[in-house]
Amino acid sequence: MLPGWLICVIWISPPFALHQLFEVLKHTPVLEKLIIRGKIIDEPQSTEEHPQIFLPRLRNINIAHRLTTFLAILECIVPASGSGLTILARDNNDVEEASLSSAEITRLRQTISRFSRAYFSAWKATKVHLEVEDHTFRFESLFTSDEMRLPPISAPEFSINLENSNGFPRQASLSILGDLADNSFPNVSTLTIHISSPPLHPVDSQFTSFIVSLASVNELHATPYALGLLVDMPHPLQDGKSNSTAVFPQLRTLVVDSDFDQLPITKFLAWKRAIGGTAIEVLDLTKVKNYHADKVEEAMGNFDGLKVLKGKTQAQRAEGMNAWLAKVLKK
Repeated sequence: MLPGWLICVIWISPPFALHQLFEVLKHTPVLEKLIIRGKIIDEPQSTEEHPQIFLPRLRNINIAHRLTTFLAILECIVPASGSGLTILARDNNDVEEASLSSAEITRLRQTISRFSRAYFSAWKATKVHLEVEDHTFRFESLFTSDEMRLPPISAPEFSINLENSNGFPRQASLSILGDLADNSFPNVSTLTIHISSPPLHPVDSQFTSFIVSLASVNELHATPYALGLLVDMPHPLQDGKSNSTAVFPQLRTLVVDSDFDQLPITKFLAWKRAIGGTAIEVLDLTKVKNYHADKVEEAMGNFDGLKVLKGKTQAQRAEGMNAWLAKVLKK
């Protein structure tokens, strides 16, 4: 077995004890990657019992576990600048998670805030993905392919995926979103917002602060419900210095995800023209599930100069699938 000062990667999949993990981490100063999958055989204890562990070369933390477990682990780690974080917290197969308590929400906020500050102080993401549903909160920062041809080609991931079968508290989503908005996103050109139920409201200050922090976005991917939220936000919005600011002043392309819902899409296009900034040039409907050419043509009649990338009808999709199957069966 390698001595601790030579270990760069730890991957844990069998059952393990948290106190043993902490002892290992204290003696692996050159650790670069930590991956945790296995069940724990002891319950998380108060973090006061464990010293803070600084791992200056740690660049990737990847944990798929219960929320209480990943909190107990991350609360004992002092993140190095630029350290990546990939978290998947969901109910396990044996125990249904209880609803998050206010104390757990506070711990969750503090942990995500610490790691996001460490990450975004070193890396400037160009793509951001936000998904908020009744049972889910998901945030990811990515880099475009053009960006990856040059430094930072070695940028680690920053991905938070939290799921709770009893419902992810609305206040928890808002608080985490507000904390994330405190980071700087000057280079984000592509934003994805997937919201299809009402965990967020257009007047929520944390949501509007997050949107204001993304002034460089020129391509927006959104569900119709998310577009409705954006339209209903108070305008003009105020930035952190109480100055009026436009929403997505550089937006040129709108990509509609999910079904085609005429009202929120047309309202968003009209609203964006009314509030100023660059005009939307492209409406991309290629990802729309139930595409109806007649409805799209009718809805887009009032938007001269807008280039519409058409989707496929159910018949066209079925035809394409049959052609693919026929090609496969011939091999």
